Parts: sequence; C-alpha cells; structure tokens
Amino acid sequence: MLIKDSVWFFLSAVTVGLILSGCAAEKPDYSAILEEMELSELAATFNEEKTKQFAPPRLKEAGEKERRAAAVLGSLDLNGSRQEMLQQWASHPIQQFLQTAMQPNWMEKDKPIIDAFEKRLAQPIEQRITTGYNIMPENRWPQFDPAKTILYGHNDLKHARQLYALCYSEGMRPRVSFLHKRSAFLFRDDWGEPSVPLVQLNNGDRLVTAQEHDLCIEFEASEDVDRFYDLVTRYAKKDTEDEAGLIHDAWWQPFYRTFQPNSFGNQLTLLLVRYEGYRTNLMSMPEEASEKKNKLEAMHSDWEVEAVDIWVNPAFYRFQLGDYR
Repeated sequence: MLIKDSVWFFLSAVTVGLILSGCAAEKPDYSAILEEMELSELAATFNEEKTKQFAPPRLKEAGEKERRAAAVLGSLDLNGSRQEMLQQWASHPIQQFLQTAMQPNWMEKDKPIIDAFEKRLAQPIEQRITTGYNIMPENRWPQFDPAKTILYGHNDLKHARQLYALCYSEGMRPRVSFLHKRSAFLFRDDWGEPSVPLVQLNNGDRLVTAQEHDLCIEFEASEDVDRFYDLVTRYAKKDTEDEAGLIHDAWWQPFYRTFQPNSFGNQLTLLLVRYEGYRTNLMSMPEEASEKKNKLEAMHSDWEVEAVDIWVNPAFYRFQLGDYR
C-alpha cells in the first residue's frame, strides 16, 4: 500500500504541475508582449469601454495596465500563448507594410542627382518661396483613390506602427504604402537650441534635414478620412508637453493632407517640381501660388512645375502661418 500511495502521490503531483503549467501558459504577460511589439503607448489610448470590448472576461480582476494591454492584443486579432501571438504578429498586415521601411537603394544610387536637386532648392527657401521641401522618386507614387486617401508624414517607424494599429483597433482596414522622402525645413529661432546638426544657407538661414516618410493610406470608405482626423486629434497630436494618452512620438503639428476637400482641412497649393525622375513638394498659400510657380519655372529651365490643390489638417495649416503649436 505504501508503494501504491507513493505512486499515486507522484502521479497526482505531476498532474497538478501540468495543470498549473497549462494555466500559466494561458495567462501570458500581456504588457511585456505589447512592449516587445513596440505598442506599449497604444494601450494608453484605450478607455474603459474599449478595454472591456477587447480584453478577455477572465481578466476582469486583473490590473488596469494588464487589461489594457490584453485589449490591444485582442483588437489586433492576436490570441493564444506568447509565442503564438508573436507568430501571428510577424505576419500581421500592420507588419507587412513596414517590410518596405528599410532605407531604399535610390538614396545612395542617385545621391548625385539628389544632392544637385537639394543645392538648387536652397534658392526658393532663401527667397521665401517656400520654407521647406521633400524629395522622392516620381515612379514610387501609388495609384490610390483620392476620395479615400490621406497622405501622412512622419519620421518614426514606431509611430507609424502604432498609428496603423490604432486605426486597426477602431475597425479600419486601410491599404498603406510606405514612401521614403528626403526632407528639409527652416529652423526657427523660437524653437530653442537645435538637437541635430543644421545646414546653413548663404543668407544665414538654417535648415533641418531628415530622412522622413509619407504613409499613403487608402481607406475602405471615404467616411474613414474624417474618422482618421478625429483619431489623430485625440491620440497623435501633442497639445501639452507632458500630455498623457498619446501614441509614441506624437507631434505638436501632425502633417497630413488629402487631394479632395474634406470636413476638417484647410486648402493649400502644392507646387510640384519634377527634376531628373524625382519630385519635390513645396507648400504655398493658394493666393500666392501662381506668382511662386512663375518664379520657380524661371529659376531652372529643366524644372517642370505643377500646381495642385490639397487640403491639410488645421495644425499643419497653422504651422504654415508661423504658429509654433
């Protein structure tokens, strides 16, 4: 009987151990997984209603941080063990569009053309025809539906990932194309000390140069353009220095635009300059566009200049008027 009792005790202990192991596997550290996916800040955008919608019911007694993290994962259709969720994330649509985020070969291959273009573009900045520019290949422009498309500019991949995930968590499934660009803009004295080296022009102006990107976002419905504006205003635009509840690296003045009128945008004119297979976009107030277009065409005979109406978000429009925030 002693041997049988010992065997029974051993088997029971193994069974309990397996059950406990199974329970542990069913309750991964959601906050740690979210951090590994670089989505931690996104959880702060989830209110109680949204958390309740996507968090598993069995976590109702868990801490708020863990419930929100689990809700983010649920909103992205990720479930199972830690390993299973990471595998699902690796092939997720959000990750797929970022596969093109590596620095493109044209930045090195055509560097002499880009350098020559940038050297020329110092002239319209010095003459205040524009306060900045961006350069990208002409042939990379996607053929999206203008009525359902927003172009969103930024320089941080983690921000792009969280922005797309935010849209996804709201039920939007846009098609996204990642467009690299070489950018420069005037540094303003009231910004304080620069955090990066600046390029000084002949007239003393200083430029910030950066490698940035546009997200060309085509939504399934035109109504989602307005929904996107609301999401950015609430969760991707900084209004105070230490504002909580924002996704990673929210800007004071986000920059996004459409090629058709919308309910929120202010009209600007984009002066599109083409040179040697590349394009640059220069912004203008509509009433000044015709005169500026003539000046640009007179600068270089091999420049092709086109004026295009666009509608930009209010914060960027204020930036064009000289408002810091």
